Amino acid sequence: MNFIEASQILKKHKEGINIKVQLSSSGNIDPLLLYVKAAAALKGKILDISTLSFGTLGQSLLRPLPIETEEILLITPWDILPELDWRSGMPTNLNDKEILYDNALTIVNRFSKRRCKLFYMQAPVPPIFVNPNDTLALINRLKLLMAEQGAVFLESKYFSLSNYLASGVPLAGAYMGDLATEMVNSWLRPVLDSAKVLVTDLDNVLWSGLAAEDGPEGINCRSEGKGFRHFIYQGLLANLKKNGVLLTVVSRNDLEVAKAPILAGKTL
Repeated sequence: MNFIEASQILKKHKEGINIKVQLSSSGNIDPLLLYVKAAAALKGKILDISTLSFGTLGQSLLRPLPIETEEILLITPWDILPELDWRSGMPTNLNDKEILYDNALTIVNRFSKRRCKLFYMQAPVPPIFVNPNDTLALINRLKLLMAEQGAVFLESKYFSLSNYLASGVPLAGAYMGDLATEMVNSWLRPVLDSAKVLVTDLDNVLWSGLAAEDGPEGINCRSEGKGFRHFIYQGLLANLKKNGVLLTVVSRNDLEVAKAPILAGKTL
């Protein structure tokens, strides 16, 4: 979706469910708004969308949003750790790495207190440490923090360092349509509750073999040979059961035939 296509979509789709939303980011993301509106219009949603002034994300996180407004947060690594911001230049007085991590954790905890959809742009960061492995380790710790918050990870191709340095727009113009589509599709996708029940078959699923033809002794679910994949599957089921998921069975076998391998210890 390019600029002209996005404009045409908005002209064509003028009716739908109205949603008031704030798209929050520290960078200048005004050019993205048209594409986000168009992507939402294709989903039957008409967005009353606002954004923040450049560089005001930190202050915004300290203020609650109106109840009727939904929030989408588009986060970069330097929104979590300001020392990584390219526009600030290379830091000359870095804190200890653990202090940096603690500071990042403080900011990430602010995300968890907001009812928002969280997107994390995996943009490259400056080589702030002499040892590149230290920088890589810090990047990975930030990614782990965002994963724990349930963030959707966005590819680095959506980021443009030249645009960000020139105008504060952290986005690659060629990919804005793709970025908006990915964000809107993820944002509007229904959130599914955790499964409460799992239904499994028996023959050649819970174990290798046919209960009626091979009998309990011919069933294989050991951690070797042809039973190995079934051993792994049973381990998954055991873990789900331990965490409160109800396990049930559907089988065309007669009840006694189906029960025989279970009673013979062919399950974990």
